[in-house]
Amino acid sequence: MRLLMGLVSGRGVNARLTGDDSLSRRPMERVAAPLRLLGADIRTQNGCAPVEIAAARLCGARVDTRVASAQVKSAVILAALGAKGETLVHEDIKTRDHTERMLAAMGADIRVAGTDVFVGESDLTAMDVEVPGDISSAAYFLALGALRGEVLCKNVGVNPTRTGILEAFSRMNVRYSLEKERTVCGEPVADIRVWKSDLKAIELSREIMPALIDELPVIALLCAFAEGESRITGAEELKVKESDRIRTTAELINGLGGDCTPTEDGFIIRGRESLRGGSVQPHGDHRIAMSGAVGLAASERGGEIFGAECADISFPNFYKMLKNV
Repeated sequence: MRLLMGLVSGRGVNARLTGDDSLSRRPMERVAAPLRLLGADIRTQNGCAPVEIAAARLCGARVDTRVASAQVKSAVILAALGAKGETLVHEDIKTRDHTERMLAAMGADIRVAGTDVFVGESDLTAMDVEVPGDISSAAYFLALGALRGEVLCKNVGVNPTRTGILEAFSRMNVRYSLEKERTVCGEPVADIRVWKSDLKAIELSREIMPALIDELPVIALLCAFAEGESRITGAEELKVKESDRIRTTAELINGLGGDCTPTEDGFIIRGRESLRGGSVQPHGDHRIAMSGAVGLAASERGGEIFGAECADISFPNFYKMLKNV
């Protein structure tokens, strides 16, 4: 929806964007506000969907993103493709750059200089695209490998703006390797192999969050098995995901017998040799459900996930693949 807000705003058409209950709770004003700087005519309902977009002619502008979000940045970039003049998008912390890479390959007038992206009005050329596996989805299998035994995930995107989880792995003493590294349609790709590891506590802070924000629930779960006390800070963005992931991640870990204290912007996790298992309530959040599945698979007694089907929104075959690991 956030990407569509940008794309539609730059096309000069009228549109109404809506979604299910979960999507309708997500903040959309963070995208609408920067798009209005280009002249977009957008209305939200109390900052959320449904989003009403009226046809408008856009003009290039400078946009300083207030939230370290690739979705916000990409929405502005997509709108700028249909705006008169040049648009500058500036972010304080560099976020994932899939949109910039793809548009450059399709002939867009776009260039990147550090944390600045310059975009001019552009016509695109169609191309065939091979999409690598999402490291956010691979993360659950990689985490299970670190807890249980060797796992190999093939054809995974290892874009440097997305590999924060691998940096976290290195800090946690997770044994892994990148194999068959290559470039596919402008994106770096590799096979990732992980072995069972003796996990150590870590500290993660704000500067790494854009590179691993979606993987934080499963990283926190790994911390519950690690030796020592882990601290994760600067992650308040977790509060506005499909659930308040600070609260639901802590609930998940504690429900399985771990020791996790939620804070305003993250967690304090005291590791244990093992978790007993139990029940998982994902609150309709796919990443909590999948993290819970990893936790149960690595626990002493296993357990049950209520409403496990919420994982289907991003990974329909997840449980079938997990069963084969």
